[in-house]
Amino acid sequence: MHTSRHTMPVGRFVAVTLALAMAALSNAGCGTTVTGRPNAAPSNATPAGPATEVTALESPPDGSGFSTEPLDQPNPAPGITWAARDKVCDWLTPDLATAIGATGPAQPGTLGCVVPVTGHAGDTAQIAWTFPFQALHEPTHFARPATVHGLQARQFALHGQGPGECTTQVNTRSAVSLHLVVWNPTDPAAGDHEARCATALRTAEVLTARYVPLAGGTPYPGTPQQPDPARLAKATACDVVTKGAANLANLDNQPGTPGTEDNGDTTCYHTSPHAEAHATLTTRGADRPTREIIGLPADLRPSTDPTDLACTMTINLSPDHHLRLTYHITGQPPAGADQSRLLGLACAFVELLAATTLNAIHRAN
Repeated sequence: MHTSRHTMPVGRFVAVTLALAMAALSNAGCGTTVTGRPNAAPSNATPAGPATEVTALESPPDGSGFSTEPLDQPNPAPGITWAARDKVCDWLTPDLATAIGATGPAQPGTLGCVVPVTGHAGDTAQIAWTFPFQALHEPTHFARPATVHGLQARQFALHGQGPGECTTQVNTRSAVSLHLVVWNPTDPAAGDHEARCATALRTAEVLTARYVPLAGGTPYPGTPQQPDPARLAKATACDVVTKGAANLANLDNQPGTPGTEDNGDTTCYHTSPHAEAHATLTTRGADRPTREIIGLPADLRPSTDPTDLACTMTINLSPDHHLRLTYHITGQPPAGADQSRLLGLACAFVELLAATTLNAIHRAN
């Protein structure tokens, strides 16, 4: 998934992401492992190390894989899809700004809160609570795992960024991850990316300690956690599963195709060259929830048909409203691909679609 500091992810990146993920799960040679991509590091970077064999769908040493941890935690702060865009910096309170070394006022940006910070002259931090922690499939200048208060994290710079930049992401096990970029807007290639990584890591430690429950924090007051039943009563499936949520789950950035079943349940269909998703907003929920997603009872069921690369998640949004999502991988799998791994990929993407959907539901709250 493209995670540029400047813009939201766009369609030409997300289609490639799933295609690359499918190709990575080819069993050519060993069947159950994929090779971690070696990273072309800038001259002043510490090399990320040789390619390493890692189990598919688990995080490889460079932090680029899907997390296998459940999304069972509350949202620490409002995500980037929050409707109150003018309040996107409200959670960065004056004492927090001082603690992270802010040297000037914070300003709402295109993707989060932008604040000048100490370090190389002109350094700026962009701080956002973005989509859930997920795979990286784009080339990087460097990438490596990190830990923030015991939470899974990673630091990297994509090739679309300057080699002097550092991005840090923290898995909060909620619908949003903490996403920090420290860079120099005037000259992205200038300066030491290691120093900026240190700044980003310190900032992440301060923010997670304040707002992430697993790090001892308390979510920012007013952060939406569960859908508004009053809004759900008026919603259709396409109102809930928006094009933005679908796009973050590797589907086309286009409105879904709406429909209505004979019993009155509304449906929404999203597609891409590699996958499709069917959503149904219904009064029939998960009878025996097997997990939680952002505090909501849910059930995850892979297809039992070995030829059907599909996975279904049902989420109890409220006592009277339930969302059923089915994610199908429709692209041609690579020759010799491990079907069980591809089915696991479908389940990973349906959980991602569920999390981004729950984020999008809060936009009107």
